[in-house]
Amino acid sequence: RYFLGLAEEAAPHLKQQDQVHWLARVDAENENIRAVFRWARERGAAGDGAAAEIGLRLAIALERFWEVRVYLREGLEQTAGVLAIGQPGGALRARALKVAAALADVCGDYARAHALLDESMQIWRELGDKKSLVETLHALGTVLYSQRDTEKARFYFEEALRIEQEVSNRKTSLHSLGLMFYEQGDFAAAGALIEEALAIEREIGDTRRVALALANLGLVAYEQGDYALALARQRESLAIRQALGAKLGIAWSLEGLAMLYLGLGRAEKAARLWGASQALREAIGAPVPPKEHTRYKREMDMVRTQLGDEAFDRVCAAGRAMTSDEAVADVLGEAGGNLLSAQNG
Repeated sequence: RYFLGLAEEAAPHLKQQDQVHWLARVDAENENIRAVFRWARERGAAGDGAAAEIGLRLAIALERFWEVRVYLREGLEQTAGVLAIGQPGGALRARALKVAAALADVCGDYARAHALLDESMQIWRELGDKKSLVETLHALGTVLYSQRDTEKARFYFEEALRIEQEVSNRKTSLHSLGLMFYEQGDFAAAGALIEEALAIEREIGDTRRVALALANLGLVAYEQGDYALALARQRESLAIRQALGAKLGIAWSLEGLAMLYLGLGRAEKAARLWGASQALREAIGAPVPPKEHTRYKREMDMVRTQLGDEAFDRVCAAGRAMTSDEAVADVLGEAGGNLLSAQNG
């Protein structure tokens, strides 16, 4: 109960400006938290309903911690373990199902994520809990978006936004709808929606989602030809993610910056950052989503053409050998005023 209390106290702070402090506090007790999960599974399987409830509540509280600190597969299996006990049901089960689905999505286990969310969505509809239903609809849209099924994803995002506007003013689906417009090439609409989402997240103080919005606004600015703004957005996002220790976010930022450096004619720097991001993804067990495969291959083929096979392989290998801290320093250590004029690496 002590460690459950710590996790539940930390949970709201992991979406606020003091999240770095609380991430460190939870991380320091992670071995004890693992012991709690073992206890909950053993006692729960023996019929102890209170232990099973503690396991579910702990998993729900730790979702953001697992995502940011990239305990993805561990978090998925811990949550699946307490869900397998089969009790309690209702809202607690629905929330834990969504946690497991979010982690399965990042791990590339999309069928599992979809099945978990379908069960969660059914529970919320039966309970008539619209606010929680919004979160699950949004999560389902995210899974479909990862699989490039943008039409179905947009359907769920729009349903989530419609219900959300009935029950609150948070509008968490604005960002995702902005991404739908980005995929369709309507960059002005995408930018407007994500800018509105960014303002909301800044007001709330959720720096992780601020970083996400900044990164995507960097992609929008790049597509609109504003390379200076694109670099500024991406670098600000990367700095936030580095401060949070958000390794998956760092990988996304390195990939966005690689695309940008390619557009600026800096193929060697692009290849180095792609190598670093690939190594980081492998280390944390978070593969590139299917929706990005075509674009990544196209852009890496362009870099290979510019550099030649031998140079491309050499520079990518150098990037793969970098630590994530070194890769971040490679970007943030470069003077902002030299970014657009510098060439070749």
